Amino acid sequence: MKPLVVLLSASLLPACSKQDPKPQQPEAKSPSAKVPADYMAADATTMAKIELGRQLFFDPRLSGSGKTSCSSCHLPDMAWTDGRSVSPKDDGKDNIRNAPTMYNVDGGTYSNRQFFEKFHDRLLVLNGIDMQTNNHDTGTRYTWSGHLEDGYPPLAAVIAAALAPGRPLAFLSNGGYENTFGVAPLTRLNSIDTIARIARPNRPDPNNAAIQYHTATTMERIQRLQNQRLGAMAAAQTLPTYQLSMRQLLETRGGANLFERMMMFLPTNDVLNRASNPILKQGMVALAAYRAGISAAANLSVGGFDTHGNHDANQGTALGRLLSGVDQLMDYIDSLMLRDQVVVMVGSDFGRTPQYNTSNGKDHWSVTSMLMMGAGVRGGRVVGATDDRFRARGLDFASLTPSDSATRKLNPKSIHMALRRLAGVETSDVARQFPIYGDNISLF
Repeated sequence: MKPLVVLLSASLLPACSKQDPKPQQPEAKSPSAKVPADYMAADATTMAKIELGRQLFFDPRLSGSGKTSCSSCHLPDMAWTDGRSVSPKDDGKDNIRNAPTMYNVDGGTYSNRQFFEKFHDRLLVLNGIDMQTNNHDTGTRYTWSGHLEDGYPPLAAVIAAALAPGRPLAFLSNGGYENTFGVAPLTRLNSIDTIARIARPNRPDPNNAAIQYHTATTMERIQRLQNQRLGAMAAAQTLPTYQLSMRQLLETRGGANLFERMMMFLPTNDVLNRASNPILKQGMVALAAYRAGISAAANLSVGGFDTHGNHDANQGTALGRLLSGVDQLMDYIDSLMLRDQVVVMVGSDFGRTPQYNTSNGKDHWSVTSMLMMGAGVRGGRVVGATDDRFRARGLDFASLTPSDSATRKLNPKSIHMALRRLAGVETSDVARQFPIYGDNISLF
């Protein structure tokens, strides 16, 4: 199975921090967890789940060594931390950070530091990307297609056309740059109810198989006549654009069994509703389509970064939501055992100015960053840089090191040439139809 490519359109302000010196180890304390008072009114089932969670939290048998429990690093009597500057791993060696508090773990503030310390060894960070524009539409197009000028499809559509031709949901989108120019069908689909109704058109309630509009015989006759009608309409078309549209319609109508298969991989409505972060929710649907074999690429999208006013508070909130969502998405991917099959990329149309405006906001700035991790992405690296005024520095394209004497800068054209090679679509028909002419760099 070819890798799924997930493109996340957002704004990004990467940061890193130095590691604290090695600390002294505090004396271990005995666990004494209490169930919060507001849970006491819960029903017996909920209370049983809470009790099970408490037992698992303090059980060292779940660790590789059989000696470390969750409570070894998250001590109830120390605000669910361990008081260390750097916490030990299960093997006794130092980790890269301390154990954070578990208060507000479901909805508290998520920091840059938490994200980069968790994923640093999997991340490729691209800094100092020269966007050459401050315009939203142009910047979004350049980031996701590799072209400043109009008339080129996004990378997701190129991958969908090359790797999943004929698949009804080859390219899923939740926003961002999505003009496919006819190379692949575009589907905006993030509702389980909508998917269920497409997969089960003969049911008034798609989740109730007992009640149906028609008998199985009648439904087969209706579908046969529909296909004959669509076939005749497609045969009557003479213009290539109409022929392509009819072919995509036929493929989609004929994919009902694939939608039914997709239902097998979707989380329940309860699970999806509990996924409060939009990135995770969008990603769950995209991953279900991929596992069902009907999708190859997806756009995920999250907003709130155009902070012309009150920048620090608004940007911090949006960035926390973004990084927390990517964190949850990567954990979900890992839970499905798909780490070696999915590539996730995070990017934006441009960055924000180094200085504040009169509204304590920051305006458009034609330099941005990207994050990448997943199959084929060698992590633990930063390529590109900015100076102390957030201007893109020159880049030695051979060594991928910053060089103030270099005249070339990291740019979306070169990045997309490398991405097409990573996805294995650089020699495909659609890539030849929409070529990219940039510097050849070995990012991956």
